[in-house]
Amino acid sequence: MARSHSDNVASPAETPLANRMLTIDWGFAMAHQKVQESHDHIVEALRERLDKLVAAAAISAQDAAEVDRTHVEAIHHLRSALESRDLIGQAKGLLMAKAGCSSDDAFDLLRAQSQYENRKLTDVAAEVVERHNRTGVLLSTTRGVVRGSEER
Repeated sequence: MARSHSDNVASPAETPLANRMLTIDWGFAMAHQKVQESHDHIVEALRERLDKLVAAAAISAQDAAEVDRTHVEAIHHLRSALESRDLIGQAKGLLMAKAGCSSDDAFDLLRAQSQYENRKLTDVAAEVVERHNRTGVLLSTTRGVVRGSEER
């Protein structure tokens, strides 16, 4: 019996080279799968870390915003205090000039008027300054704690 050409040639899967190539391909596929799994794990770990950092940054931003609000409020209060101080100083100066009293006495007059009218001291001082600028009269009340110079 004569062998045909096809009988003499082994199929590609039966050759040692083909077997080695299949083994290499299978090994490469397994290594690739391992690398992909590692890559996926690393990517997931990085995403989790990034989420935590973003959350921390958001908290830090909120903290910073709160600190900024606190600073703005403090600045507002300081400016208000300075304006009040200046206004009270102007009113005291006007009272000292018109009533011929000391700085302490002028402050006592403003305080007494504030208590009598149940108003803030700065509001009374503002009225003294505003009335003086408008009319020359400091402040007149029924109690007469602080009166304009023309009422003397």
